[in-house]
Amino acid sequence: MPEPLRVPLSELKVNPGGFLESARQRRVLLTRRGKVVGELVPIDEPDAAPIRPLLGCAREMLALAEGTDLTEPVDAEWDAAR
Repeated sequence: MPEPLRVPLSELKVNPGGFLESARQRRVLLTRRGKVVGELVPIDEPDAAPIRPLLGCAREMLALAEGTDLTEPVDAEWDAAR
């Protein structure tokens, strides 16, 4: 595979389709201020990251006490100025 293409996010915003097409032939490294923050890889590449839906991805990190009703108001006072 050819050397990765480094693309600033600002350029990706202008021409996303072109860089998606480029990702079919080679990796596209997305940069912000010169540092890599993401990568476009072909979907059929064996070491491509698995696709997981974001909705519900952290559901195993939270457990509610039985009888908890999230629609009921709480009696806690808080200060929005803090």
